[in-house]
Amino acid sequence: MSYQDYDAADFAADASFQSWVQRTDEAAARFWEQFAAAHPEKREALREAQMMVRSLRFHTITVDPADMDAVKAAIDGALDAEDRKKTGGSRSVGCSLEQRRQQR
Repeated sequence: MSYQDYDAADFAADASFQSWVQRTDEAAARFWEQFAAAHPEKREALREAQMMVRSLRFHTITVDPADMDAVKAAIDGALDAEDRKKTGGSRSVGCSLEQRRQQR
């Protein structure tokens, strides 16, 4: 769908538009300023969409790579333990997750 066909909800859901409203992307800012100037008929929809985006709370979560490694190790350990139960103690060394799923 073309931006010319967007309503306020469509604009508010657009990642580039959100970046413009939140002032996190200079290229998006240039685009949307130009778009707004070229399409005065969209002024009200843009204003409403800006209010929608500003009313949302965006959260960025940063995950420590060591925490991700620990979670992966725990998952791998649980899968290995399940494999050992099913195979009577032999282990599926070097199997991919997909191979493990197929064995089940």
